[in-house]
Amino acid sequence: AKGYLNVTGSLGNPSVVGALYLTQGEMSIPDSFEKEIPVLKVTEINLPERAPPGRPERPLALPFRIGLNVSVELPGRLWLRGRGLDSEWSGLIKFDGDWHDPIVRGRLSVQRGHFQFFGKRFAFKEGFIQFDGKVPPDPYVQTDAEASSGGITAHLRVSGPSSALSMALSSTPPLPVDEILSRVLFGRSKAQITPFQAATLAHSIVALSGKGSALGIMERLRTTVGLDVLEVKESSRIESGGMS
Repeated sequence: AKGYLNVTGSLGNPSVVGALYLTQGEMSIPDSFEKEIPVLKVTEINLPERAPPGRPERPLALPFRIGLNVSVELPGRLWLRGRGLDSEWSGLIKFDGDWHDPIVRGRLSVQRGHFQFFGKRFAFKEGFIQFDGKVPPDPYVQTDAEASSGGITAHLRVSGPSSALSMALSSTPPLPVDEILSRVLFGRSKAQITPFQAATLAHSIVALSGKGSALGIMERLRTTVGLDVLEVKESSRIESGGMS
């Protein structure tokens, strides 16, 4: 990283002013997020006797606020990885306001990368993350990625504020969502899939609509064993055996 940071103003009202140029960086998205820590009501017992009143304690001073006026330029090689995402970004971000409630403005654009969607790799074509100054920050995200499978090119768009992202799936040539998913997941038309694959397809459609988890039991099993396609076939032959 290159650049400068200066502290200006009085001791009780300082400000950090500067510009940074980050030549390389990496951010990771955790595989899972910690659950909220519960708040427990605690009643203390067997407390020691209070000391006799003496000189009153000096109240703690509230922490002073630190102003911000800092810009961060990211020319590239900023890697964002985790949860199926592997991508490189660039852009310019500015921080104003104060240290406790920063106002973030700016834009990051995707340079390259891919996203694993239902076990299929979708390559990024374009995308951006826009910070508009909301406090707390809630940037707007829009990414477009595509993958070819089953004779079609599937297009995946993720868009919306980071707190409420939505997905949209389309294809070239245009097909219904269930047909697109069938070709993406299994490389074949919906009319050619097995009953087990049809059940997986139904679960995927629910997950895409935002009404269910994107990783069901069978999807987790398929991912764990590292298979591209997990398929169960029925057999009409029943073998019998005996004990000797």
